[in-house]
Amino acid sequence: RISADNPAIVVSKNRTKMAGHQASANQTLAFCRGVFYYEGWLLWLSGALMLFIPSFVMAQQGFSEAACQDGIVAGNLRQFGAMCCLMGYVGTLSAVHRRIVEACLLGDVIWMATFLHMVLEHGDIMTLGSQFSIWSVVFLAIVRVVYLLQLPAPATKLQ
Repeated sequence: RISADNPAIVVSKNRTKMAGHQASANQTLAFCRGVFYYEGWLLWLSGALMLFIPSFVMAQQGFSEAACQDGIVAGNLRQFGAMCCLMGYVGTLSAVHRRIVEACLLGDVIWMATFLHMVLEHGDIMTLGSQFSIWSVVFLAIVRVVYLLQLPAPATKLQ
């Protein structure tokens, strides 16, 4: 006899719900991995710009002409550009792992605090370059949090 009270039917319905949730989580994780991959290409591009034409990058952030021509500032930006190229390499050629995403999320927070301090003190927060930088990092941080929340809980080590 088939009825709603039959335990086999209840188990089957629960499995269907769990399978639907798992499929949704897999789609979310795949979307996040795609975002991380394209972030890698953006890092390659922005890193190359900072590495080879730092004065252009500073001008896009609203820095003064004198700051754009400062050799020490340009040298520091070139070093950061080289690091962005390295992050672009990781983003485009490496598998996504929980620890990498956690480290990138911490980097987003540190970058945002430093960027806002520097731009508010020396640049113009309303330039297109500043707005793009801020909102792209906010978006990426949100995607990282969503990715980490969708992952299964890591196994804990008993000591």
